[in-house]
Amino acid sequence: MFAENKVVNSPFKNPFNPSGVNGSGYDPTASMLEALGHSPDASKQFFSDSPTAYNEDGTVNKGVAADLGKDKDGQAIGNYLDFFRNEKWESYGDVDSLDPKELKASLGYVPDALGHALESATTGHAWDDPSPVLKRDETTAAIMKDVIDTYGGDSDLRDRHEALKDSLGRMGAAYIDDLNYSTYNFGGAGDELGRDSLFAKSSDGSERTDFGEAAARRFMAAVAADDEGYRTLSAAQQMYEASGLTSFGSGHQDEALVFGGNATKVHGILDESRNIGIGQEFKDDEDLRNLEMEKKAEWRKYGVSSAVAGVVGVGSAVVLGPAAGVVATTAVPLIMEAVGGAVDTQYGNDTLQYLKDAEYNNDDEALDSIDQNDLQGQASAVAPILHYADSVGMTLEEKRQLLADTETYYNNGVLAARQPMKVN
Repeated sequence: MFAENKVVNSPFKNPFNPSGVNGSGYDPTASMLEALGHSPDASKQFFSDSPTAYNEDGTVNKGVAADLGKDKDGQAIGNYLDFFRNEKWESYGDVDSLDPKELKASLGYVPDALGHALESATTGHAWDDPSPVLKRDETTAAIMKDVIDTYGGDSDLRDRHEALKDSLGRMGAAYIDDLNYSTYNFGGAGDELGRDSLFAKSSDGSERTDFGEAAARRFMAAVAADDEGYRTLSAAQQMYEASGLTSFGSGHQDEALVFGGNATKVHGILDESRNIGIGQEFKDDEDLRNLEMEKKAEWRKYGVSSAVAGVVGVGSAVVLGPAAGVVATTAVPLIMEAVGGAVDTQYGNDTLQYLKDAEYNNDDEALDSIDQNDLQGQASAVAPILHYADSVGMTLEEKRQLLADTETYYNNGVLAARQPMKVN
C-alpha cells in the first residue's frame, strides 16, 4: 500500500500528491474520487454499475463478484456508496506531518472527494466547473435518490462525512425541481392532483423523479440546518419558484397558485430547518445564536435578488455564483415556457428581476429577536406570491384569501421541518 511508504517530516513534502490538495497521496482513494469528480460519465458508471472485481495485475476478474465486505448488520455491501457509508470504513491521516490540526483535517479528505464524485455523478458536470451545464437522466436521478436516502436520514453519517455537506447543498440545488415535486405529495395524492403538469417544462428537458415526500423533507431539513446548505438551497428555491410563476403567467392562474403554495411550503421547511440548526449550534451562547439569526434574516431580505449580475444562463440552468449569496458556483434548473427551452443570460436576469420586483423591504426595522427573524423569512416567502397576484390583476378579496392560504402553506413547511428525523 502507499500508506506503508509514509514518511513523517520528510524533506520531500507530499511526494505522491505535489499539490497537497486533499492529502499527501498516500491514500489513493481520495485521488481516485477527485478524478471521478471531474469525469461525469465515469462517476455515473461508478455509482450505478455493479462493483467490478480485479485481479492483482489490474485486469478485470470476470469470474467472481466484487467483495466489498459486510455492513454493521452483516449484510453484503452491494454498491460503492454503501461501501463508503459503512461504519467499518475509516480514512486515516494522509499527511506527512504530526501536526494535530493537519491530522484532524486530513480525516475529511476522502469524504470531501466523495462529495465531489457524487456531484459529478448526479449533475452530469465536473463538480467545480465554472460554467456547469446540467445533464440529468434516469441514472443520475437514481444516484441522487440514493444520496437523499443515504444522507437525509442518517445524522451519524453526516457527522462522519461533514466535509461533503457543501456538496449535498449543491446537489440539492441541482434537483430543486424534484425536491419540490416530491414535496407536493401529501398523503400520496400528488399524481391524482396532476403534479406532473405542475412541474413539467424543465430547462434541461428531464422528467421529474419522486424521491418520496418524507425522504425529500428529511434531506432538505438536514442540509438547510447548516448555513452554507441553507443559502444554497434557499437561493435555488427562490430562482426556481420565480421561474415557475413567470412561466405560468396569467393564462394558468390556478396552476400558478398551487405551484407557488407548494414552493412556499418548501421555504418554510428551509427557514425553520436553519432556525433549528442555529439553535443546536449555539445552544449555549444566546448572543451568538441571535447574531446568527440576524445574519440569516439579513441574507433572506436580499438573497439572490440583490445580485442580478451574479447569474448567467448556460442552456440547461442558471448558474448562481458568490455574488448571489452562495459559496460556490451552483447550477439551478428552471421551469421554462417550453420543455427544454434554452436558459440564456437574459432569461436568468429576467427571473432575478422578478424576485427583485417582489422584494420585501424592511430596512427600517431592527432585526433584534427571533420573532423578527421569522418575520423576515415569512415576508420573503410571501412576496413572490403577492407579486404574482398583482401581475395578474387579482382583486383585494382574492389577495386576502391568497395570503391566508400562503400562511398555511408556509406554516405547514415549518411544522414539517420540526418532525423528528430518523437516525439510522
